[in-house]
Amino acid sequence: MPPPGQASQEGWCDGMTLRVRYVGLDRIAAVVAPTDRCIAVPEYLFAAAQQLWPDRNVLPYYGLQPDDPLPDLAILHKALLNRLSRPALRAILDAGRPVFASEDFLLVRSAFCVAADSVRLDWLEDAARLRAWAAAPAPLPPDPGGTALIASAYGLGNIGDDAVTLVAGRIAAQAGFRRVILAGAVASFDLVREADLVMLGGGGLLYDTADGGASQAQNVAYYAGLLRHAQDLGRATAVLGIGVQGIHTPLGRTAYAAVLRRAAHVSVRDPGDLQVLREEVGVDQAVLAADLGFGLASWAWPPAPAQPRRLALVVPSVLSARLGAEADAAWIGLIHALGEAQEVVIVQHSDDDRALCARLADATGARLEVLTRHGVVHSAELYHRAATVVTARYHGLIFGLLAGCRMLPVTTPGGKQGRLIRWALPSLGGALTPLDRFLGGEPAALLAQAAQPDPSEVAALQGRVMELPGQLATALGARPRLETTMEAIRAALAA
Repeated sequence: MPPPGQASQEGWCDGMTLRVRYVGLDRIAAVVAPTDRCIAVPEYLFAAAQQLWPDRNVLPYYGLQPDDPLPDLAILHKALLNRLSRPALRAILDAGRPVFASEDFLLVRSAFCVAADSVRLDWLEDAARLRAWAAAPAPLPPDPGGTALIASAYGLGNIGDDAVTLVAGRIAAQAGFRRVILAGAVASFDLVREADLVMLGGGGLLYDTADGGASQAQNVAYYAGLLRHAQDLGRATAVLGIGVQGIHTPLGRTAYAAVLRRAAHVSVRDPGDLQVLREEVGVDQAVLAADLGFGLASWAWPPAPAQPRRLALVVPSVLSARLGAEADAAWIGLIHALGEAQEVVIVQHSDDDRALCARLADATGARLEVLTRHGVVHSAELYHRAATVVTARYHGLIFGLLAGCRMLPVTTPGGKQGRLIRWALPSLGGALTPLDRFLGGEPAALLAQAAQPDPSEVAALQGRVMELPGQLATALGARPRLETTMEAIRAALAA
């Protein structure tokens, strides 16, 4: 998930609104002393602080767990206090004295290192306001028929993330919640007080490291931080059909473990994710479900109309785009081969693939469809008209499975499509196409490997998702709704 855009701040402590100023270190770096060996910073400054102070122990906010040793210096962003554990914030303020304050920041150092008469009155007033905000709120018993807040990568330009978020909302309605809010992670921090349940709604949200090894501290702040914030406020939390895309640092594992162990329900989308959460992160209560996209046909997509299937859909991915001209040539060859018998449509699932899809459309003359412009429900119309789907996108595979298309999945070794097929879709084992075969194979030979999925395998995955409303309701001590039709779900959401 990309960092939020720059915006002006509108108050602090009370609002914690989205209108936060993401100010750099230049105005506060001079305050850092040689004795500040451990420095706590907001996550958006983590990489910059590590670069500026390579010889210091720089901690992101999620690295501050209750009862851990306190940092020598805490850089507190007044509009991002909800990213911090309230007990950790209280401990920092109780054991420290302010040494600098601005409109955006309050810097607090251990009281042993700060003379009491050197602290300005206005800094002490800032510290008092932060201390009042950090006071433990009185927990409210969640209403199992109230409001469910679904947090995800919703609305960020990926139709797969939008799809799993929509299904998570349907699951919450089925579990008995009368009101459902769908929101991205940043917006969700401001909506927690309106919710009885805060839930991560599917997708590969759990990671602290990107492909190539770059730190993704902001992602931990968004998702682990959001669950912790909700738990601090006494809200119920849950995680549905989640994917793990790389939790490699001790701080990340500790942060995710702390919040997931306190969640009422944790389910994952494949056995590899289950193994990571149970064995590496220590979330023993995690259970195996399936990707929430498998709930689309039951709860979101309209029924498939009786119509000819004349289309062949090609769903490229940025993973293959990184290989450059060689991958472009392979896609172009497949598009031309498919075009001999079918109308080919290039399908853009993610904004990440925009440049690749545009190049392929220009090179072949094939029609380009950007699914995020049409929405999750209308995406069904395109897939229901397709006979064949060639996809390098995980949710391209799931959409094609639900539409009953012949599939040719293109994936990297150990990629999500490959894991799903090896676990639950043996009928597509022969169609699974690793990148080296995709790059070196003849288009006609590759297309000959496309296979029709076994409907019983797809139904089993759908069944795993259909069980989630009951599991969620049971975990929350509620009774699930008995209705399972789209009409009943729409009525529940509109109530």
